[in-house]
Amino acid sequence: MNQMNELKDALLLASKPLKLQGTANTRELGGYQKKDGTRTKMKQLLRSDSLGELIEDDIVFLRLYGVGCCIDFRTEEVCRSSPSKLAGIQGIQYDNFPMDDHIMTQDMNSQYQDMGDLYIEFLEKNKEQLYQTLHTILIHRENTVIYHCTAGKDRTGVVSMLLLDLVGVPEEIILVDYMVTEYYMKSKFEKMRTLLSQKKITFPKYVFSSQPMQIKKALDYINKNFQSTEYYLEEIGFSKPEILEMKHIL
Repeated sequence: MNQMNELKDALLLASKPLKLQGTANTRELGGYQKKDGTRTKMKQLLRSDSLGELIEDDIVFLRLYGVGCCIDFRTEEVCRSSPSKLAGIQGIQYDNFPMDDHIMTQDMNSQYQDMGDLYIEFLEKNKEQLYQTLHTILIHRENTVIYHCTAGKDRTGVVSMLLLDLVGVPEEIILVDYMVTEYYMKSKFEKMRTLLSQKKITFPKYVFSSQPMQIKKALDYINKNFQSTEYYLEEIGFSKPEILEMKHIL
């Protein structure tokens, strides 16, 4: 019952998916209340699951919404098998900064206690890709930027955590923003489970979970090892003026 109540509360607090036919988890980072009482800006950043099934009406909607840049975290192999429908669209810059989530491999069964361990690995092993991502967002601050992976949960979740924490969104909101993906992706996760089973790939249950403690584990790692997200961004290559600019984006 507690988990059910937590989910209900999270669904009230977290941003809702945009009305698109080809995705289930395209959501605003705008509208969240920050610690200083202001709210994150709308139409600046969108987090999403795969954009490989967008229909023409979805593309028109996103262009009218202001999307001028799309960042894809999926591997090159996955991008070839399911290309983003925003790649090649005039007026939208498409960038692929691949981060491997290991989900289609046997690594998940031996290396990690939960997704939080994988998120920590993301933070350590993908510093260049994270720099490229945030730098691209900085360059395109006059447009709406949409960034995504396959489910919009793990790689996308880590980037969302960094952005929301940087601009002063409270931890409880960061956690619910992550938590609701499991709910919105329920149908697609069932299809993914079937695909993995067909490939005879076994995987732990937490792969399709977005329990808040998993992203909290990554946030705690940042605070323990770098003191703050701001110092982590310095570690991966940003200057203090660039970080200040980034804070003003959202």
